[in-house]
Amino acid sequence: MADELGTVVAGTAVADGAAADPGAGGGDEQVSGDADAGGTEEGTGTEGTEGGGDEGAEGEPAEGDELGEVGDREEDDSDVADADGRRVDAKTRQDLAALKKVNPESAKRLGDMYHRSRTLMEEVGAKTLSEAVHKVRQINATLEGVGGAEGLTELQDEVGDYRNEIQQFTEGDPALLMQLYESNAESFGTAIHNGLDLLAERSPALYDKTIVGAIVSRLEGAGLYGAFDEVVKYVQEGDGQKAYDKLAEIKKWMNNAKGMADGQNRQRKEHNPERDEIERGRQEIQSEKRQMFEGGVAEDVNRLNNRASFKLVDPLMRDMKIPLGGRREFVNALNSRIYTAMKADKAFQRAAKSLMDKGDRARASKFTHAKYAELLPDTFRTLRNEMYPSYKPRVAPRPAAGNGTGKGAPPAKGASSNGAAKVVPGKVYPKSAVDVVATPDIYLVVGKAYLRGTQQLVPYERG
Repeated sequence: MADELGTVVAGTAVADGAAADPGAGGGDEQVSGDADAGGTEEGTGTEGTEGGGDEGAEGEPAEGDELGEVGDREEDDSDVADADGRRVDAKTRQDLAALKKVNPESAKRLGDMYHRSRTLMEEVGAKTLSEAVHKVRQINATLEGVGGAEGLTELQDEVGDYRNEIQQFTEGDPALLMQLYESNAESFGTAIHNGLDLLAERSPALYDKTIVGAIVSRLEGAGLYGAFDEVVKYVQEGDGQKAYDKLAEIKKWMNNAKGMADGQNRQRKEHNPERDEIERGRQEIQSEKRQMFEGGVAEDVNRLNNRASFKLVDPLMRDMKIPLGGRREFVNALNSRIYTAMKADKAFQRAAKSLMDKGDRARASKFTHAKYAELLPDTFRTLRNEMYPSYKPRVAPRPAAGNGTGKGAPPAKGASSNGAAKVVPGKVYPKSAVDVVATPDIYLVVGKAYLRGTQQLVPYERG
């Protein structure tokens, strides 16, 4: 999972087409096939109920409502100055002006929200609010990966320490060695020993230069030079026994030193079977825990991804009357393209790995799915157009302009096109009951949209 985030598990609802029938007992795999998400009409039989609870919380308008044909509309990008000097595009200005006539407070609140959204987009270098949300999510995940603001400060301090240590190492500063010794004397000794072995193998001349001072100092400390002087004196005096005894002492010391060196080398080469077995068991436990965790994240991600892609794939397959085999082929190609792009995004991979290493299953799952949902709309449209170039998406009709009541005129305020009752105050409408295509983005960000067939704003379920 850490190396290949976003791997689809075989036999999922979308791949097998099981979710296409809401009555098939799909359980958590049953997905809400909102009509507006794929540009289809109501009554297609795809309105299932979400059984996932908070697992759909990531489906903001940027990730769910803009799928399929949503967001294909053209906008006037010409900017005009607002009363306080801030820039407002012409279309949004017209929408705010229309809302101000009906509800000045809401117009002011939405205007402020619009400016804050534009400020956020400019701050992170995004062209749309959806892109800004994705960038903020990436930044937040990266920051969380290093332990938040406090962790980032500590990381900066560590970088400074490392730079100082590199400088000390370059200059051969004894203070660095003292710091390492005080940190862990045993590990310091092992490192020095390994370093001498490396010098002996790669640069014998440098090895001799490095150890000669230590050898002489140790021999002097053991009294070896004085012992040889005594041997010479005894030989000169003709006292062979004393010379022999002193040489025996010297040989004993040398043998002890050699025995100590041989023992250390043997211990370094030999492995303690009991210790090795303990270490193997510990690694196996850690590996199993990691696999279970990554499997859980993959399961969560696949469920969220299937729900998002189902909203696009199912209407297309129904319209085209594609059989199960073709559906599976399309889904596999769609996921393959998205996962390839996810793997190529190094910044995303680093942030996702950090969240995985922290062991936060929910956060890692939502972050990974959010990247999938970000890439899904454009990838779907590209693949659909390549595989089915003759397909013409069905788009919900937009309310016609004008104030009359004749053909093409919008229905009366608060009434549907078929003369239904007025909007129920305080009711939160299902997504299938609203028209997010015709609704300006400035309303969608606050959870409101036009009721289908009207220009009446109502709150709706965005999950």
